[in-house]
Amino acid sequence: MYAEALGLDEAAVVWTTDGVPQRFEWRGKRFIVGAKPTLWYDHVPWWRTSAHAPKGGGGGDLLEQRKWQVSAFEAETGEVVRVDLAVGVDPSWWRVTRVYE
Repeated sequence: MYAEALGLDEAAVVWTTDGVPQRFEWRGKRFIVGAKPTLWYDHVPWWRTSAHAPKGGGGGDLLEQRKWQVSAFEAETGEVVRVDLAVGVDPSWWRVTRVYE
């Protein structure tokens, strides 16, 4: 059986070690990543983004978005969530793009 996924685009504050998510804050709650995150890449609908490649440079980062699927537990209640965390062009900018139920 496949888990139902809810598409989102919400800001998150993410702490990493070598670029790998370790914990994050989202919707006013703190989560700790409990299992090894899975790195994957998603194609970006370039016609919907305002980001532009620098003149003379490659635009590869604008066409693919690095994402991590993580299972995490909420620090206070222990609630477990599985979400996709997307890394922006600026690596300090993260979004929760999908929640699996």
